[in-house]
Parts: sequence; C-alpha cells; structure tokens
Amino acid sequence: MKPIISAAQLRNALNSISRQTPLQKLNAAKPYNYFLTAIESSPQTHTEPLSITFQELLHPSLGDIEWSVQINFVVEMEFLLRQYTMAGCSGKPLFILHGDERIPNGTRSQVTTHFIKMNSAYATHHTKMMLFGYKDGSMRVIVSTANLFEEDWRNHVQGLWISDRLPPIKSENKASIGGESVTGFRNDLAKYLEAYKLAHLNPFIKRIRNADFSSVNVFLVTSIPGTSDQWTNDNAHGYSRVQWLLQRHCEPINDTTPLVVQCSTFGNLGAAGNGWLNEFKTNLCRDSQSNIGRKMSPIQIIYPTKNNVLRSYDGAHGGGSLLYDRRRHEAQQWLNEFLYQWRANERHRTRAMPHIKTYARFTDQKLHWFILTSANLSKSAWGWQKTKKKFEVSNYEAGVLFLPKFVTKTKYFAMDASDQTTPVFPKVYDIPLIRYQTDDRPFFREDVLDDVLPNGCPIA
Repeated sequence: MKPIISAAQLRNALNSISRQTPLQKLNAAKPYNYFLTAIESSPQTHTEPLSITFQELLHPSLGDIEWSVQINFVVEMEFLLRQYTMAGCSGKPLFILHGDERIPNGTRSQVTTHFIKMNSAYATHHTKMMLFGYKDGSMRVIVSTANLFEEDWRNHVQGLWISDRLPPIKSENKASIGGESVTGFRNDLAKYLEAYKLAHLNPFIKRIRNADFSSVNVFLVTSIPGTSDQWTNDNAHGYSRVQWLLQRHCEPINDTTPLVVQCSTFGNLGAAGNGWLNEFKTNLCRDSQSNIGRKMSPIQIIYPTKNNVLRSYDGAHGGGSLLYDRRRHEAQQWLNEFLYQWRANERHRTRAMPHIKTYARFTDQKLHWFILTSANLSKSAWGWQKTKKKFEVSNYEAGVLFLPKFVTKTKYFAMDASDQTTPVFPKVYDIPLIRYQTDDRPFFREDVLDDVLPNGCPIA
C-alpha cells in the first residue's frame, strides 16, 4: 500500500493545480458547477480546469469561512482537521455529522461530532455533503461522492457539485418567499436536514432558510430512511423522487435510449433481471410522455473489471472502494450481460478507480439528464416498492439532478464541442462504452487485502 502523503506533499500537489483561483474555476465551470477531484498520480488532471482538490474548497477566494458542516459516512479525523489547519481555518466551528461508529459524539476545541445510528445493519448514513457559512452572511453547498479520508482524495475518481455563493436575503424580503431556486433546492435541503431531528442542525437550517438560492439550477435528490405511502409526490425520496421529477420536467426520450449507471458496488439485485433492477430502471426511464404502450429501455452498467483495477495506479489496492462481493455476483450472474468496463482516457482517469456514482440517459452525444450522487445501485440506497402503496428507503443519500430545462433552457445537454447548442457537459467516462470481454469479470472486494481498508472499515 502506498504511504499516506505528507502535508508538504499535499501543498506541492495543490501548487501544481491550475493557477486559477477556485473562484475563477467555479465561474468558468458555469452553468454546471461540476468537478472531478484531481488525481495525485495523473499530472494531466493537475491543470485540468474542471479538477479540484480539498484544499481548494477551503480557499479564501470562495469566502472567509465562519463555520462549516461536514455530512459524511467514513471520517478520518487526522486527515480532515489537517485540511482545515493547512487552509488556516482550524479555529472555525466545525460540525461533523457522520456514519463512522469509531468516532464518538462530543465536542473538542471547535469541532463537534455526531454519529447517526441506523435502524438496520444493512442501512448506511451514506450522504456526502458540505455546508460552508461565510463571515459576510453568505453560504455555499457542496454535494460530493468522497468520504473524508485521505485515500478517497488521492487516486480515486470523485465528483462534486459546488453551488454559487448564496447571499443572505435582504431583511426587507425575509417575510416573502423570495430567494428560492426554480428547482426548490433550498426547501428540499432544509427538509432533508430537518429529518435528522437534531438541535445541532437548527442554526444551519435557519441560515439556509434565510439564504438566496435563486442561482441554483439543479434538483436535490435525497434518500431518507423510512416508509411512505406518498411515494409519487414531490416530497418523495430515493428513485421515486427522480421518477416524479422526470415525469414532470423531462423532454420525451426515445425508448431505445439506455439508462447508463456507473457505481462502486451493487446491492442484492435478485436472481433475475426482472426483479428490483427492472423496477428501478422502469422508474428512472420516465419522461413527460405517457408511459402507456412504451417499450422497456435497455440498461448499461459501468463497473471496473479485475483487469481495470490491477492496471490502476495503485494496483489491487486501487480497488479498496469497490465493494462488490463474489458470492453476491455468483447469485446474479445475469448481471454480466449489462456490464461495461471503466474507461476515462479523455479525462486522464482510466487508471484511477471510480468511487463516483452517476446515472444518465444519453444518445448521439445528446445528454437528456444526469445525476451525481452518493447512492450506489441498491435497494437500500434508492428504495423499493414494498407494497402497491408503500415505498421504503434504508439509507441516507444525497445527489443532484441536472435537467436541461432548468440548467440551459434547452432540450438536451451537448456532449461534444461540435454541437454548440449548450456548453459541453463534462464527461466522466469515455463514450462509446466498452463491454466486458469474454474473459472479464467484475472486481470483487475479496481481491483486496483487508488491510487496504482503513481500520477495517468498509468504504462506500
């Protein structure tokens, strides 16, 4: 296993990134505000405009930090606090909401931690989100796929959506409903945080309610544990939330257009492809056109092969975040038909293994919608229809949905520079996709030695 890099090495890596300030990068990334993490072993990513480091998220060009909230699954305190120290923010209040049972609840110095205990052994507090409050009263929201430990920020591909700076609503407007985004992001974020029922979060929820989110052009898509009989309305979570949004706002898509899933592990998808995966696909292939008489759309799933991982920058250790189980795969061999290799030559990341999770529908270099999320392909993450009237979700998850209607006011996002309909949407992986070859198989968690995972804790 490669040694953990030092603070000096981190500073050097930061210095090698594009000379643009993070604010300049963010302004140039409009209208998508969508980045991938820089890869330590891929020098080309160090100057790529749409690459970013943890340190850049704390950079003063984005604001003078007054407080921050880190919502995540696995937390390596030494790594996280070092980032704040290096950025000169170590004295600022930091609240950490997490699912890492190794870290006890409590307050030390300016840091308060709170562990979210789940109701089931199969459920996970899996959301990866950051909130930053600035001294001028503004704030910022970041939705990410990275855990808060060093390995996740070195040679793993991670995605981040970074909001614009969200100013406070002027006092004379606070009594009105001004400042909400056209996607209702502010209200959805506040409702998500309120679901924790934690007094610690109340000041941050208040700050959100009093911030101007009108610049936000994406939808927040969350999962909150529980059972609901209102899974088709705009208060829904998991895949029912996506279904509801697509039915109301997505332009009609040809049934032959595949659903493309890219994830870092799979849940129990059943003994045949007509089980939960079919349920999931049916709901994510909705659009504003009636579903009556339509054909089932195909699905393509990008997941690294064993050879993909062995040829990665870190060899077998690079698969430490890929948690698919050999025994589970033996029970769902039908999945092989839908599997595609990991390839990201265009973004210089083929040898960096993906921990990012994305869902999309595209054809002929036209992207109809795109989701960046913490949610892997599983019932726990996305929910399932327990009965005809009951929809159940196990995990906490968070992501953002990009719909052309709200981001570029067009029918699709361009994916190639030759199409000037919209700014080119940043690709994560190479297109066209490459199927598994005859001798390929998925990378299994058993292919990695146990000591690759920090303190034996599973990464997701």
